[in-house]
Amino acid sequence: MIPPVEVEPAVKKPSGAKPFNVPGELKTGGKNADEMQVL
Repeated sequence: MIPPVEVEPAVKKPSGAKPFNVPGELKTGGKNADEMQVL
């Protein structure tokens, strides 16, 4: 049970890290927004 290990992949994933950090990306990246909603 290591929190840093789980945080690393999340930050590496642009579908959950980019949309959250950059709201503008949600508009340009429809696929990213869809994946975020599914999560």
